Amino acid sequence: MRILFYVTMAVLVIALLGPPGCRRVREHVLLSLVRESERPLDIVDDEPLVFRFPPTDVRAVAVIDYQDAATGDAHLSFVPPDGSSAYAWAAGVCPEWSPCLESRPAQTLSELTYGKVPDGLQQIEPPSGSVAPLQPNRLYGLALLGTKLFSLKVFYRDDRGLHLMEGTRFAEAVVHNRRDELRDFLAAR
Repeated sequence: MRILFYVTMAVLVIALLGPPGCRRVREHVLLSLVRESERPLDIVDDEPLVFRFPPTDVRAVAVIDYQDAATGDAHLSFVPPDGSSAYAWAAGVCPEWSPCLESRPAQTLSELTYGKVPDGLQQIEPPSGSVAPLQPNRLYGLALLGTKLFSLKVFYRDDRGLHLMEGTRFAEAVVHNRRDELRDFLAAR
């Protein structure tokens, strides 16, 4: 298990800090991690949203704004770089994106409320203050990063409720540049 953790963390470090020329390789490795770690995740359509999942050891959690995945033509990674404006909210075992995330023990969580920092974690994004509310008809994703896990669930909310996409399907569409699949998901409004 420790080996899997080190491999996962190494891939994340490479994915976030490596040169752009390695982007495709990094994304394919991350896609493999998503495929291997996909787990059930329920989202309670409340204000704010509540995320429920089996007890999971996490080092960081993040809600990521993926709207550019469906609307823009520029390259998009499903794991934005540290400090990216794509993070609507993030919390971790450290108060910032740093090597500290690797050295501190993971926290076991089974539920998150958007914008509420769980016990044992500290807010990373935004660096200070409260989080902005999630916008209707906007594509977001929840990522859980931990010792044995890189899990992702993508969603948007409109006047008909909450719409979900499995993280593997989203990651494959991003990696294989199938933005039409993402547009179709959003068009089901």
